[in-house]
Amino acid sequence: MAEGIATRSSRGHRTICLPIEEEDYLRIIHDPKAFRRTLDDCFRQTPELFPVNFALGYELKDDRMSAKQQIPIRRILLKDDSAYSIRPSFLMPYMTARTADVEGPLFLRKFGVPFWALARVFGGDPMSWYRMECGLGRFSVVGTTVRTATLPEHLLADQQFPTRDFRPENMLVLISHFANSLRIMPSRIPYLTAWANGVARNGYCSG
Repeated sequence: MAEGIATRSSRGHRTICLPIEEEDYLRIIHDPKAFRRTLDDCFRQTPELFPVNFALGYELKDDRMSAKQQIPIRRILLKDDSAYSIRPSFLMPYMTARTADVEGPLFLRKFGVPFWALARVFGGDPMSWYRMECGLGRFSVVGTTVRTATLPEHLLADQQFPTRDFRPENMLVLISHFANSLRIMPSRIPYLTAWANGVARNGYCSG
């Protein structure tokens, strides 16, 4: 089996992120047998999410309470004495937030919405959104289900926010779509509209 996605971060933390719904997670976290059964099921279905030595066996090590999210996190110990925290997929890396709470804002970053605009609409401060986006690229979450594939050259090119022939009406349509899908309050729409108009005038998008 190829090397699994589970890796060690620059701080030495090891994490395995598994697709577990919050309701199911809270049901099994305090039941060792149910927790182990869920791990084994996930390994059979998606072995690429686990470290290479997982198949040799493991034992439940300990647990702790996440101070940020107030969610218990359990660790496992592999045969090579390496310990891994099991993070459910409804939590962001480093327990910074719940994915459901930040999915919309981080999705808007794909379209160049600046951090100050995210803070204005969704709350928080610009630096918190910046750190959360940077957290997605840390070493502990790098990887895909196919790690040895060669990407086509056109996918390796750096994708930039289009500024040539920018039409503000396109951005306004985009904002309206996201506002409806993300349930943004109508009173917040003018902030994003003002940002779109600024891009149209200046010809660039600042983060």
